[in-house]
Amino acid sequence: MFAAMSYLSIRQGPVPWRGSIGLDAIEIRQLYSAPQGTGKNHLWQLCAMLLNGEEKVLLSNLPTASTARFLEHALERVLQIADQPVANSKDS
Repeated sequence: MFAAMSYLSIRQGPVPWRGSIGLDAIEIRQLYSAPQGTGKNHLWQLCAMLLNGEEKVLLSNLPTASTARFLEHALERVLQIADQPVANSKDS
């Protein structure tokens, strides 16, 4: 994962992965964490809500809500995105 004030890049390596994501920071309205799946043992995902209304899963299979939330806040700081509530997120 790489984040700068103007760009976010998520790649899985060292083997190339077709699910790589690259977004300009100005495309991202909000980052949020959300439960993934159902059942007792929830995994978590980190998602982005884009300005065009599209939602993208950036990372999945995160083991805890606190891990997802930590990544959310760290990326929001770097990308200079103010934290706001999002429906279906951990904070809703």
